This record gives sequence, C-alpha cells and structure tokens, in this order.
Amino acid sequence: MIECGNLGQIFSGWNVGKSALAVDIACRVATGLDFAGRKVCQGPVLYIAAEGGRGLKRRFKGWQKINDKSIPNSLYRTRISVRLPEEGNAKMLKSALSYIEDKHGRPPLLVIIDTLAQTMVGEQNSTSEVDQFTATLREVFSDSAVMLLHHVGHADKQRGRGASSLPAACDWEFRLENINGSVDAENIIKYVRLVNTKQRDEELQSDFCFSLIRVVLGEDEDGEELTTVAPKYLLDLIDSPSFSTRWGPN
Repeated sequence: MIECGNLGQIFSGWNVGKSALAVDIACRVATGLDFAGRKVCQGPVLYIAAEGGRGLKRRFKGWQKINDKSIPNSLYRTRISVRLPEEGNAKMLKSALSYIEDKHGRPPLLVIIDTLAQTMVGEQNSTSEVDQFTATLREVFSDSAVMLLHHVGHADKQRGRGASSLPAACDWEFRLENINGSVDAENIIKYVRLVNTKQRDEELQSDFCFSLIRVVLGEDEDGEELTTVAPKYLLDLIDSPSFSTRWGPN
C-alpha cells in the first residue's frame, strides 16, 4: 500500500483516527507484524510527534496491550518540536538519522510526521512554501517512506488542506472518513474507512474499514480509568469498495 523511499499523506477531519492508525502502522513496521492481512517490511521507524504528546504515549501503550506485543527499540519518537525547512532542525534530524543507521544498519524505513500543520514552516496555502517543505522532506529522508498526517480542507472535505501542490508532490494518498456502524459492541467507539485517493504509477488499493477500540490502561490517582484507542481491522470488509457510494451532486 505504501512503497519504501517515497512520500505520501493520510488526511482526514478532526478526531477521525489519523494518529491511532499511524501509531498502529509505526508499531507494525517496527515489529514486522502483518497490517490488515498484508505483509509488512520490517525496519526502524521515526515518529515525529508535534501534536498530542500525552495522548500519543497512551496510544503506544494501548497498542502493546491490545496486541500483546512489546515495541522494539527500533521505534524512535521525537521529544521536541521540529520545524521544517529550518536549517538547524534539518541538521538535528540528519544527526538522528545517522544514529539510527549506526544502531540498525539502515536509516528509518518509515518516517511519520504528525502533523504537517505543526511541522511545516510557512503557509499551507502557498505553493512555493509547500514545495520547499516537500523538497526538504525528500532531501532529509531520501531513504525512507515519509507519511504526512494532514487535515481536510476547510471547504472541500474530499482533499487535504492547503495548496494543490501538496497532493501533486505525493506518491500516494489516503483519506480517512467516518462511516456508520453499530457501536453496541463493547468498547467500540466508531467505524472508519481508509480510501486510497492516489497511487503514482500503480492501481488504487481497495477501501478497507476498521473500528476504533477503547483500551483501558489502568487507573489514575483518583481511581478514574486511563483509556486510549487502537484500531481493529475488519478483514471481511477490506475488499468492499466505496466507489459506488461517492456520487456527485448530479
């Protein structure tokens, strides 16, 4: 679904499940576990987290609990805000990449940027600044698959926010969208569909769905439950295309 050594994005509205999905993908690449019934290339991962630090820590803990699997030391997360393209940040990232390569014999196989809005220097609606940002990503992470997490447009909910040069620069692109489904089952919060909107030089992947599961991590000092979410893939719906339901106004 995502090839090595290229650039793409997953976009959606607020609170649809981008970070939960990205955490799952990061952990599966680091551990080599299958992703929704598909084989995964295993390798080191760098997760650049510019949003929701506390919630992100819980998601990684929740992933370990629901999958009964420890996350290896080949998964790295940034602890500071990273802005690109800024020369100082680019140098720090290159130093980190060299460290990862020394430890694991190669640079990160996957780099996840969560989110574009909190990482990019400049205006998202500026074609020249978006082009400079994506060019920096390709230069800094030349040997990695780079996954941008991004928000939908303010008016057009079928595309990512900002300049049209961003999807043009992407080798692949997926949209996350909420879908209707029974949430009566225990701990199911919602159902989400992943739609492939672009694959450069390849056929589009079929849509597939997953549910977001509520995971209880423990209790805080007041006895309240500490919870997070994790995706659970619905393999029987992987090959159910949504194309027939995406009709235009005419």
